[in-house]
Amino acid sequence: MEKEHLRYPIGTFKPQEMTSEVDQANYSIEIAKIVPTLQEIVKNLDTSQLQTPYRNNGWTVKQVIHHMADNDMNAFIRLKRALTEEEPQASSYRED
Repeated sequence: MEKEHLRYPIGTFKPQEMTSEVDQANYSIEIAKIVPTLQEIVKNLDTSQLQTPYRNNGWTVKQVIHHMADNDMNAFIRLKRALTEEEPQASSYRED
């Protein structure tokens, strides 16, 4: 059980079947706060702290933050392709 807690510190993903307009508005507010919140959290960390993994054999703080940015960029590109291409192809990327 302890390994699962370290692997999924906020729990595993549980999809919702429907979201309300209020939920969607709240998600937009939460998403807008991510970058300023991360900046505040890491602004006083030194290089050693940024290179600290959050669990054994896990990613470092710096890697987690970079992964978040990479993931968002990939999502943006996928959405852009879906909206602008005549016949968009589903694509994936190597997460490693």
